[in-house]
Amino acid sequence: MKNTSLHPMPQATFDTYIEDHLQAYARDRMLSDFETLAEATKVTHKQNTQALPQGLQTPDHHFFIIRDTAADQKNKIENSDRGYAWLHIKDNTAFLYHIIIHENYRRQGYASSAVNELKKCAKQKGASQLWLNVFGHNKAAQAFYQSQGFQTAAIHMNTKL
Repeated sequence: MKNTSLHPMPQATFDTYIEDHLQAYARDRMLSDFETLAEATKVTHKQNTQALPQGLQTPDHHFFIIRDTAADQKNKIENSDRGYAWLHIKDNTAFLYHIIIHENYRRQGYASSAVNELKKCAKQKGASQLWLNVFGHNKAAQAFYQSQGFQTAAIHMNTKL
């Protein structure tokens, strides 16, 4: 497993990250909720506005750059960024809204290391549980999270009429 560290996301990175995330989330909604791209995009932006009324500065929401610790220490010039994470912590509950590892670094242990760092972060901030949602069509993510100790707590189902 790689060694990763979490670094606060600066505004410029957040601006690019959130737009990319919203586009990807809308595409996933199309698959899971039988929505058109326009419908999925509208719902996605509405949900984002509600969840993050102050954007990056919204209280209890933490946005991180996931960095390769070894690459960061070895060569400061080398880009050590491996992905991003969005964690919400309120009271004793943490919720992992999103984690993404850049495509050319996937399946190299960065996600496992980052999840471990996110668990530590949540625990240090007083959380006793870490929750997340996974789209039903994303079997790879489901298997990954199970390998990280997550278990199914609920299943949300639908059918097209």
